[in-house]
Amino acid sequence: MQNSFTPTAPKKIWSARLIGWLTLIFGPASGFIVAGTNWAFMGHKQKAILHGLIGVGVAFLYPLILREYIGLSRRDTVGLSFNEHVFRIILNFGSVFLIIAYIYLTTEKDTQRLQESGIPSEKANLFLAVMIAILASLGSVFLNALIINAQQASFQNHVYCELLKPGMTYAEVDNALAEIGPHLQAHLETIFPKTESVDYESFRVVRFEGAIETKYNLSLGLGYDENDRLLWVAKFGLPSGFEIVQCPTGD
Repeated sequence: MQNSFTPTAPKKIWSARLIGWLTLIFGPASGFIVAGTNWAFMGHKQKAILHGLIGVGVAFLYPLILREYIGLSRRDTVGLSFNEHVFRIILNFGSVFLIIAYIYLTTEKDTQRLQESGIPSEKANLFLAVMIAILASLGSVFLNALIINAQQASFQNHVYCELLKPGMTYAEVDNALAEIGPHLQAHLETIFPKTESVDYESFRVVRFEGAIETKYNLSLGLGYDENDRLLWVAKFGLPSGFEIVQCPTGD
């Protein structure tokens, strides 16, 4: 009687090096999600789920943390000293390489264990890995754009509709805006035509120090009456010139 033997189907996996490169190119969220998919191919379901969830969390949080504490773009680092720029660059790239090192070493270790167990393996589809990385990266960008836009809208509403109220004097407006940061109310000569709906005696544009305006997309124009009391708040610098902010009123 012959012994029947069914060969074990090879597991299709991606190499640690490939996942490391994808993490470097497409970002930490992509790295965790591709690595999680790879662990699912290996049969490590719990590790796959854990790192997939980490990838989703990173997609939400990592760019926001970088933007808040490191600066993702030029607009986030306006006014920083040279040493602060260098520190933020080092911290930015350092955090990425730590994540790459973790994913690479953990994946390499589990790949070796798979080989030592005698289970055959072969290269998984490269195109699939790249597509997962691209989709994860695009998802991260989209989610963070939504979050950042929501943060900006909330901050703008706080300034336009909560800090500033019609009837406030010039000094009261100055004190209210001091909560945001150092600023200057720059007086401009009649730059916009007066109409029945847009009347004012003087128009001032508020300029804040640092990156507050660019970080929160904050553009602030103020219309005052002849007694230097605030008439209206406007978004200044738009293609149309300016737009008076209409704040919600309580019933």
